[in-house]
Amino acid sequence: TSAVAMSLCDDKRLTSKLLRRAGLQVAEQTQVGTAEHNRAFLAQHWRIVVKPARGEQGKGVIVDVRDEQAMNEAIAVAAQEDVRVIWMQLGVINHDAAEKARAAGLKVVMDRCPKIEFGRLNAELSWGGFNSRIITSKRRKVRLT
Repeated sequence: TSAVAMSLCDDKRLTSKLLRRAGLQVAEQTQVGTAEHNRAFLAQHWRIVVKPARGEQGKGVIVDVRDEQAMNEAIAVAAQEDVRVIWMQLGVINHDAAEKARAAGLKVVMDRCPKIEFGRLNAELSWGGFNSRIITSKRRKVRLT
């Protein structure tokens, strides 16, 4: 497998989306949710594969999960592989949790909105919900400072 293919397939949600767009059949997916949501997904499919949302080469992947206990154990394994950053949305401020996450080696973003930050970093006012009143077919050049 090439390094390019591996990096593209690192994000499981993006990979699934791209494969579907290309017209390929992809197994149904869901993100880990409430206990009720997870049980319902398992009941619907009888056996599932639990894997981190990000990662390569099968790390943290558990196959042939058939019962709730095995599912919960698999989710715990996948979670250990997946987390690199804790993102707390606008208005969510918890300094104790942030310190614990940093002590565990995670990066922490607190009281920020991904949509607003993406727009700010890419000089795109439209991402912040603003109408710039500029219509163009040319992409703006990003200035790095």
